[in-house]
Amino acid sequence: MRIIFKADTFKTVGREYAKVRLAIIVNNSLRKLYKLLEPILKAETPVRTGKLRASTRGQILYDGRNQMLSVRQGARTAGGAFYGRFVREGTPPHAIKPKEKGGVLAFMYKGELIFRKSVKHPGTKPNPYHMRTLARARPRIEALATEMGRDIVAIVNRGKR
Repeated sequence: MRIIFKADTFKTVGREYAKVRLAIIVNNSLRKLYKLLEPILKAETPVRTGKLRASTRGQILYDGRNQMLSVRQGARTAGGAFYGRFVREGTPPHAIKPKEKGGVLAFMYKGELIFRKSVKHPGTKPNPYHMRTLARARPRIEALATEMGRDIVAIVNRGKR
């Protein structure tokens, strides 16, 4: 991190210091938010293999003007697709075909190894576990936002003296 002060007067130094303090408050609040959300999200994430739950990561991003928290679950299918969205939003009925032309699908069904050129998947129901996470965390998110707001107002008011 580089912090550059371009200050001709103490007043300018104060403004630059306030900007840095505000950025630190927002950054720290986003970190607290992730620490709050992570265990709830992991508890709400459905578990089949545990890959989706284990892939939960949070990252603070900066786009030049705003800091934001990005929470991702990077588990992928064998074919490389991120599948968290399919769990959250569901899937319509669809055909599954082998990747290689002329290949076959192989899977176990009732203890027997089955080979097929394609199968019809019935689709899956949505599981909006991310919305349950936000609903469970809402009171604590609101308290964190209030705390952050108080800290920001305190810095802004100090600059008005």
